[in-house]
Amino acid sequence: TETAAVMARAMKSGDGLAADMLEQQQLRSRMRQAYATGDTDAARGMSERLDPSRVTAEDIKKKFGAYAPSAQRQ
Repeated sequence: TETAAVMARAMKSGDGLAADMLEQQQLRSRMRQAYATGDTDAARGMSERLDPSRVTAEDIKKKFGAYAPSAQRQ
């Protein structure tokens, strides 16, 4: 499908989806570390940034060039 092709290209290039996934993983790690050290304000800010409900289908289209299949059903 077209969506799978877009995702495959993004993952191969090291940009787009793969880079976004890596950034999210690093942010989750820093968030856990902030909670563990008592920096709850920083951790809360990171948590809000990671919240998937704050991302719209338009944001996904701008960043990756296609809608996420799950976003089209909403």
